[in-house]
This record gives sequence, C-alpha cells and structure tokens, in this order.
Amino acid sequence: MKRETGLAALPAVPRLLGALAFLAPLPLPLNQVLEWPVLGLYWLLIALFLRRQRRQAPPLPAWAMNVLGLAYLPVLFVDLQLVAFRGQIVQTVIHICLFTVVVKLFALRGLRDVWHTFGAIFFLFLAAMGTSVHPTILLYLLAFTIPAMVLLVRLAMVRVLSRYDRAGEILEKTPVVGFVIGALAAMVVLAIPLFVIFPRISSPFVGIRGTGTGTRIYAAGYTDEVTLDTIGGQRNNPGVAMRLQFVGGRPPGDQLRLKGGSFDVYEKRRWRASAQDQTLTGDGNTFHLSRDPVEGTVDVWLQPLGTKSVILPVQAVTVELEVPVLNRDRGGAVGVWRAPSSVLAYRVGMAAEPVLFGPEPLSVRKPEASDRDPVLDPGDLSPRAIELAADVMGEGTPREKARRLEHYLITEYSFSLDFVGLTGRAPIDDFLFVHRQGHCELFASAMVLMLRSQGIPARLATGFLGAELNPLTDYYVVRQSNAHAWVEAYLADQGWTIFDPTPPAGRPLDRTPEGFGLFRQAWDYLLFRWDRYVLTYGFEDQLSFLWGAREAWFRLRDWLTGDDEPAVAPAAAAAEAAGSAPVPEDQAAPAPSGLGDWWLLGVGFLAAVLGALLWWQRRLERLTATRAFERLRRLVRARGVELPDNTTAAELERSTVEHFPAAAAGTARIVDLYLHESFGGRALDDETRQDLARALEDARRGMNERRKAG
Repeated sequence: MKRETGLAALPAVPRLLGALAFLAPLPLPLNQVLEWPVLGLYWLLIALFLRRQRRQAPPLPAWAMNVLGLAYLPVLFVDLQLVAFRGQIVQTVIHICLFTVVVKLFALRGLRDVWHTFGAIFFLFLAAMGTSVHPTILLYLLAFTIPAMVLLVRLAMVRVLSRYDRAGEILEKTPVVGFVIGALAAMVVLAIPLFVIFPRISSPFVGIRGTGTGTRIYAAGYTDEVTLDTIGGQRNNPGVAMRLQFVGGRPPGDQLRLKGGSFDVYEKRRWRASAQDQTLTGDGNTFHLSRDPVEGTVDVWLQPLGTKSVILPVQAVTVELEVPVLNRDRGGAVGVWRAPSSVLAYRVGMAAEPVLFGPEPLSVRKPEASDRDPVLDPGDLSPRAIELAADVMGEGTPREKARRLEHYLITEYSFSLDFVGLTGRAPIDDFLFVHRQGHCELFASAMVLMLRSQGIPARLATGFLGAELNPLTDYYVVRQSNAHAWVEAYLADQGWTIFDPTPPAGRPLDRTPEGFGLFRQAWDYLLFRWDRYVLTYGFEDQLSFLWGAREAWFRLRDWLTGDDEPAVAPAAAAAEAAGSAPVPEDQAAPAPSGLGDWWLLGVGFLAAVLGALLWWQRRLERLTATRAFERLRRLVRARGVELPDNTTAAELERSTVEHFPAAAAGTARIVDLYLHESFGGRALDDETRQDLARALEDARRGMNERRKAG
C-alpha cells in the first residue's frame, strides 16, 4: 500500500506555513527596516496563496518559478543601486527574502520545499527580532513561536510516521498544541536563568537601524544644524526622550536642565556648530569633563534619538559610558562617534552648580581679532535690532547688561507656537518688531545675536528643561515636549553663564502627572523596567544578582540552622577583603557548631530521594508503548546491531531475538502492546503500563546477559 508522505496528506502544514509567512515581517516597517507598500503587496500575495490552498489549487510549475526569478532581476538591480542612497543592504536582503517566501509558497510540492520556505520565513523573524527593542516584541515572539513549534513538531512526526500507512490521518488527529504550549513554558523557565548568567555584549544592535517603538525618534537640535523651528516643532510631542534616576536624592537646583547641543555660527536663519571637536579619552569607562568635585550621581537611559549627542545635566563633571572615546565641541556638547540604535545607558557625576565648558573667546584673548570671533558675530541682525539692544542693555557690567536684556525679553514678549514654520526672510526682526511673540528658539536666538552686537560673546544651547517624576518609583521622565533652547554668554569674571529669555509660560516645567497621565506613567514604568533589566542589563547587574543570591542563601541557611547571625556576613567578608578594620571578638557572631550543616545535608538528601521517587512515578505515568518501542530499538542499536530508521515492529522483534535470545519474552510483550496501542485506537491503562515497564526491564536484562556471556 502506498504511504502518504506528501503535502496532500498534511493540509495543515501549508496553512501553518502561510500564517507564519504572514506574521514574520510584521515588525519590520514599524522598525523602519521595510516599506509599508512592500509589506502590503507581500501580504496580498500571501492571502492569495491561502485562498489557493482552500481551493486545493496545484502548485506553480518549475518553468513559472524560473520566469518569476528572471522577472525579479531588474527589481534587484534597482534595489542594489539604492543601497548607496540608503547606506545599508539590509532592506535589499529582506526584499529578496520576501520574494523567495512568496515564490516558494506558490510552488510547494514536498517536505523539502516546506523546509526551504520555513528557512526564509525564519530569516524574516530574526530580522524583526534583531531590529526591535520595544517590549511589545514579546507578544510578536509568542504569536510566532507557537505556530512555528506546532509546524516543527508536525514535521518531526512526519519523519517518524512516514514509514507507516495512514500517516497523514494520524498526524491530522494528533493534538500537538498542548504539547507545544507546555514546551514553550519550559523554554521560558530555562531561558530566564540563562539570561541572568550568560555574558553580555555591548551594543548588540549596532549597525542595524530600527528602534521597535513604532517610529524612529529624531531629537530636536542635536544635528550639525538647527533651524529656528526645530525645537518649537517638538513641543507637542509626548514621546519619551530619556529617563533619569538620581542616586540618593532629587535633582540639583530648582529645575532639571539637560544639554545636548551647542551652536556658535548663525547664517541664513540656521545655527551650526564650529567643526573643532576635542577627543576625550577615559580612565577606563570614566570620562572627566571638569575638575570640579562630584556632589551627586544620576543614571541616564537615553532613547535612540537619531543623534550622536550624549545629553547631560549642565552640572556634569564625569561620564561613565562603555565607549572608547567621546567627542566634545567648542561649546561643551558631548557626543559618541555613531548614533546609537538602542537605548544608551550611562552614569553622570554632577557638581553642585552648572559647569559650562568652552575656551576663552578669541576676542577676550586678542581684542584686535574680534571681527574673526564666531561668538561675537551678530549675523544678519538689522540696525534697528542692534539699536534696540543698545537701548535695553544700557551701561554697566556685561552681567548687568545681559540680565537687563533677558528681563526685557521675558516681560515684553509672549510665548507662542503659532509661528512654528511661518518665519519669514527676517525672522528675528519679525519676532522683535512685528509679532512680538514666538517660541524658545526665537527668544534665545534674538538674545544671542543682540548680546553679540554689544560686544558680549554668546552662543545658543539646546537640550531639555524639566521632567516628570514617575509616582510609581523614583525616576524622572524627560519627554520630547521638554525640548528647549537657551543662551550661554561669556562673562569675564564668571566664564560661560546660562541665561534663559523665554517667558515662564513657554518653559517646560517639572510636573507630577494626574488623571490619564498616571496611566501613561504606569505604561512608561513598564517600558523603563524593560530598558533597565532587559536591554541594558549588564555585567554589573549580573554581579549584583549573584551577590544578592549569595546573601539570600546565607540568610536561608542561618534560618534553617537556627543561627541568629551568620558566622561571616557577606558585608563583613567584603570589608575584610577591602582591608577594613577587623570586627572585635566580643562583637563577632559565634562560629557554627557544624551540626546545622549536617542537618541541612540530611534534609537535602531526603529531598533528593523524594524527588527521585516522584520522578519515577511520573516516568511510569508518561510511559507509552510507542516510547517503550523506541527505547527497545535504541537498546538494540547501542549493543552494536544495525537497524535502519524504517525498521518495522516484526523486523525489530526478529533481530532482537536473533541476537539476544534471553530478551525474547520482554521484546514480544513490548511489540504486542505497541501494535495494540498504535492500531487499536486505545490508550494503555495503569496496570498494562506497569506491565510494559517490567517487559522493558526484562528485555534490557536479557541483552545484558548476552553481553556477559560474550
């Protein structure tokens, strides 16, 4: 009789394959690795394939596949030409993979085609996982893994049962979903400790674009150039830019100010930074930005903002970051060599007051070179704006003049986002004399240029102002809506100093969310924990976990043995290793008698015996005639008898009796129960299962007797 080994006997396999093909590339456009129109066309073709499967349409002939392959060559050529424009070949490879999946699905004929197609689908799955960092990827992982494991289990069963008649019927009636869910749960249980103890690599997603957050966040004001609308356009964006957790207290000062960019050249309504970066080398992973003493510490988790900037509090004096070097421009803005594609975690040591970096302006060192000093260039500031600056600033020290101008802009002008994107040819003049309202870039830019017109060096700074305290824990959330611009002016007696001419109504404030904001913060708390303990979980966290587990073991042991205190506490051991003063004998904990350890060993031995008994009982419960048959075949093979995979029950019994006569009775009983279970359609009862276990043991002993006799 012909055995059913083709796909006609397994209608569920193509459907599972189509479902996996439909699901696999879903995160790719969300991660900006695949275009939505391409995915839409791909999904349309997959839906057409599933419809053909329901109608049992025949697969494409070989010549049609060849024609499709030739037709794709021009598309591939154009795609390769776009590699230089996109800067990476990932999208091209994914396009090829999508095309391969579609063609192979429409041409499915046998199990080999199924394996080839699944390989291409699995590549799409890996690409989706490798470019995703958002916690919702766990839902995708679960949704893909369950049908994938069901498919793999069915394919494995095909290999085992393909030698028997009615293989397709048996496969279709065999429930595997429960087994797959149980296996998946076991995998999770095993994966958690492996995740905790396995070594970490830095930047696992380097070179792969995609954040997994739905859309890539591009930060305000942290590129080489900034327009007068860059930050204003972000003020209604609630997306999270970074999270901060202060070690041992609240942020210094009245309000948190974080700097990401510094710009000293203004031309054609744009700001840009002078191209004179300083390379900083660290002491290990610690980079020193200033000699000021560290008064506080903050841990920072910076979201991938599409920028090289390392955004820091203005009080920053040290940065602990796992990179070989840092870059710092003339304005003190710090950056890495390449924009991170995943969350960037670092620790910042802070002084009590702002520490602004920057060389002494050229005009201060050489007054005759004032016309060549970029921080004194007023750009295209109009004569009437210069006259206004002189009238407002009046006479006095540079500090007094700057404060007068700052106060004038705060009190005489109002904040508004209505003019974002509507600045004309003379935006500063329009702001000062026509509209008399604007957003923070206009306030800061106007003050910088007006200060310069009166001989006070100044530059534009961008970053974030204010943060939300998450009420569920002790960390702060900085959103894109906290984006801000301010002024840094050079005062001869004080150096670079912060001025903020934006009215209070236009400054992002520290706030505690209420109402719907609490739900948003609860979700953000989950995201933060994901970033903290999954994406940025590192070697120090592993050490902390292992040290905590060690201390927990000491506490458990002392509780079980009845000791109030450990003989050598972990903290005391650490102090001794560090060379601290020893604990006086009258204050030391008493040494253990040793009885507690023996008692603990006894409890452990009894637990091991009980566990072995339970395991044996469950082993009996799980034993089936099919498994006993497979164990018998493995026993025979292990003793040097060659048996092919497709050995029938009769052939196995004959070969076993021929080589091991003493195992004949046990073998006959196993084969009889195997045939009864496989083709009788009924499961074995407990008594028969115990009989099966005895038969398997008799067969094993009979084979061992032959070995001893030999």
